Amino acid sequence: MGAACIGEWIEGATVVFLFAIGNLLQNRSLARTRNSIQKLIELSPKEAFVLTDGDVRRKPVEAVRVGEILRIRPGDQVALDGTILNGTTTINQAPITGESIPVDKKEGDHVFAGTLNMDRSFDMIVEKTYQETTLAHIIELVEEAQDNKAPSEAFIDRFAKVYTPFVFLGALLLMIVPPLLQLGSWGEWFYKG
Repeated sequence: MGAACIGEWIEGATVVFLFAIGNLLQNRSLARTRNSIQKLIELSPKEAFVLTDGDVRRKPVEAVRVGEILRIRPGDQVALDGTILNGTTTINQAPITGESIPVDKKEGDHVFAGTLNMDRSFDMIVEKTYQETTLAHIIELVEEAQDNKAPSEAFIDRFAKVYTPFVFLGALLLMIVPPLLQLGSWGEWFYKG
C-alpha cells in the first residue's frame, strides 16, 4: 500500500509476488507431508480376523486386545504387531522397514502391522494394541515432525519477532523526524521511509 501511495507499483508488486511464491512453496510442502501421513494411515488395516473358540471372527482393530490370536491369510495385511504362533510365510515389510525384498518368517518371528502376507496363512499372537503398533508410532512421528519447525525456521521466526518491529519503527521515524527537523520535504522522506 505504501508503494502504491508513492506510485512505485512495480516495487509493491515485486514484494507481493515474492510473498506469494513463498506461501505457495510452504503450502506445497505441507500438502506433501499430509499426503504422506494419509498414505501411512491407509496402510493400517481396519479389521482383523480373531480366533475365538476355534472360530474366526472379524473385529475392528481398535477392539483387538493384547494376547488375542489373529489369523492372517495370504494377501492380507498384518493388522497389529505380534509374534507368529504357527505357520511359515513370506512378509513384504517394505511399507514399514523399507526393505525391498520380502522376508521369510517362521514361528516365533515378529511381524509388524501394515506389512503384507504374501505366501501362506499363519496365526499370530497380538503383542501391541492398535495405538501402540510400530505403524502408529511412525504416523505419530511424521505428524510431530510436521508440527515442529526446523531449527533454521525457528531461528528466523525468533529473529523476525525482533527485527520486523524495529525496521517498521525505523521506517516510521525516517518518514517523520527529518521533515520535522526541516532536512527535506515530507514527500522525499516518505519515499525513503
